[in-house]
Amino acid sequence: MRYGILLYPQQDIYSGKPVPLTGAPKRIPRSGLMRIPVVGLSALLVAACTVPGGRDDMRGSSLDWLPGCWQSNDGSARETWVSEADGSMIGFSVVLAHGRLVAHELLSIRDSGGGRRIYTAHPSGQARTAFVESEAGADFIRFANAGHDYPQIIAYRREGERLYAEIARMDGSDARRFSWRRCD
Repeated sequence: MRYGILLYPQQDIYSGKPVPLTGAPKRIPRSGLMRIPVVGLSALLVAACTVPGGRDDMRGSSLDWLPGCWQSNDGSARETWVSEADGSMIGFSVVLAHGRLVAHELLSIRDSGGGRRIYTAHPSGQARTAFVESEAGADFIRFANAGHDYPQIIAYRREGERLYAEIARMDGSDARRFSWRRCD
């Protein structure tokens, strides 16, 4: 049997208390790697990829106010952003209903090569859609795609310890606003 990961336990995953290392390290067979919880892998991704003060080569404004984990007031929705050294960002969002995952979305923000950022959203069960940066400032960014059915505008704004997002049509109609705080 081939082994994929060698684990040296250091903390109890439930209590967070140190666990003494005794005996041989635990080995997880490659066939068992898919059993590692997605939440654990997501946390590892955030911890491994966040670059404090990372470079932002895209346009003039930095998005250093966006990285981190954000959640709705009731905890039913979360959005997590990770900044990369090249200024691009990777994100994902999840929506829960009665404690069960009902929707997820993979997100990215990257340089278009023409000085504007491209926001790409890939919602669960839907096609990937790109939105082009239309406006940005020190603590906000707005993306637009007039050819998309809905939303046509996606905007993020940071105010203190809160993150706000809005989706709407190009004329501002059918607007939906979201308010998030840092994850617990």
